[in-house]
Amino acid sequence: MVYMDSWDAEPADPTKKDEIVLASTELGQPADLNFPLDFVREKVFLTGITGSGKSWTGGLIMEEINRVGLQFVCFDALGAHGGLSQLPNVEELHPKGGETLNIKGMIDRLKKEPTSFVIDISDLTLEKQQQVVAEYCDDLLMAKLGKGIMTIFEECQDFVPQQGKPVSFDGIVRLCKLGRQNGYGVCLISQRPASVNKEALSQCSVYMIHNLINHRDLKAIEDQMGFGTDKGEVKKVLGGISAAQQGEVVCYSPSYFRDEGFFRASKIRENRRVTHTGNNIEMKPATYASESTPEPSRTLAPVGEWNQNVNGMDNSVDALDLMPTHAPQDSLRGLASVDVENDFPELQYVSPAERHTIEVDEKSTELEAEEPKSTFNSPLIGIAMISVLAGGFYVVTKGISN
Repeated sequence: MVYMDSWDAEPADPTKKDEIVLASTELGQPADLNFPLDFVREKVFLTGITGSGKSWTGGLIMEEINRVGLQFVCFDALGAHGGLSQLPNVEELHPKGGETLNIKGMIDRLKKEPTSFVIDISDLTLEKQQQVVAEYCDDLLMAKLGKGIMTIFEECQDFVPQQGKPVSFDGIVRLCKLGRQNGYGVCLISQRPASVNKEALSQCSVYMIHNLINHRDLKAIEDQMGFGTDKGEVKKVLGGISAAQQGEVVCYSPSYFRDEGFFRASKIRENRRVTHTGNNIEMKPATYASESTPEPSRTLAPVGEWNQNVNGMDNSVDALDLMPTHAPQDSLRGLASVDVENDFPELQYVSPAERHTIEVDEKSTELEAEEPKSTFNSPLIGIAMISVLAGGFYVVTKGISN
């Protein structure tokens, strides 16, 4: 399926040249999610599980930066943003294997030209990716271009991980801390907030959060939202995040949404100017392996289909009816808890604590059975035997002396 601009309308209101338009009530979204041009030099954290729409949102941010005449550099570790090269003044670089990037030359072009770059690093080893990112951050800070440029890092947990410190770590943290005064912004994108270093996360002033369900990831987000925010409101927001459907987003920013309790919930707009490609592989039955089939789809479904079902399936169709015809008919379709009770009446729930007690008791019983008690185990019997031996020894010694 193609996850792209299947709409004829312009991607955003063309008159809004002074705003980054991510969601608009004029386009049917529940709330506006628009930012001034100064957004380009903010530190943004964009997160969500696979399929929640975070990469779509990242691509839309870059489209909007291009639309308003500003620049970006994207380190695309997923190969998901190559379609942006269809836009004017956007160029894709795709180093492979032993190839190297002329980082200084690219930064010189950023200074002299209105060009933005998508750097597809998906074919480089992780170590090489980290080296490229480190060199770029250092050279960009040294260049002091003095113009609005946002740098986007896909899969940022590989460059600023919570555990370990690769060569890219210091460069990104310094870019987050020192970049704003030179007009540089940073957008960190990851599906696992808990895996991103807290020092980098704490630099961010805007958090855009799609669906998250892992409790560690939710806790990492909660830690960043704790300052100056009502705890009850945070819990409510986290509940909404864990139930969010594709495209829905919660944006947290004390600087932009101060009058709204720091939060704004919306849905990212559906129209894009270019194709958004991703690494989703189309699933086919194994029987198709020997047949001549087209290349697996590397694209996602249109956002216009998001309302149908959180899993991307039409609610009017039973998901199990979509299975291949050779799938076993005796499936889990009609299985309910009452069936389990009827078929297995002897089963009963045992809590973890009770289970542990039972296991300990069983282990003790087994040890007692394996090790029969010895008649000499009693301390009193041992003392008596020692006394008898000592008395006998005394009698013998006395007889010899006499």
